[in-house]
Amino acid sequence: MAKKIERIRRVREMLGPDVAIEVDGGVNPKTGAQCAEAGATWVGRGAARVHPGSWSAPLEPTSSMTAIRRTMEP
Repeated sequence: MAKKIERIRRVREMLGPDVAIEVDGGVNPKTGAQCAEAGATWVGRGAARVHPGSWSAPLEPTSSMTAIRRTMEP
């Protein structure tokens, strides 16, 4: 996951703040927070997706997704 976090940082630097970056795979509460800090705007876990600051998801999230959301909140 460390390599993925570094890639997120590099992509964020290249694209700037106005482009969404989605990360899927290997996301849990700890890595979700790391992804957000590196510049990810969306994370996926299974079939669920979240965006920090916009938690009105159409589907009820699982408890692990709720935990990931909490770690990503500003």
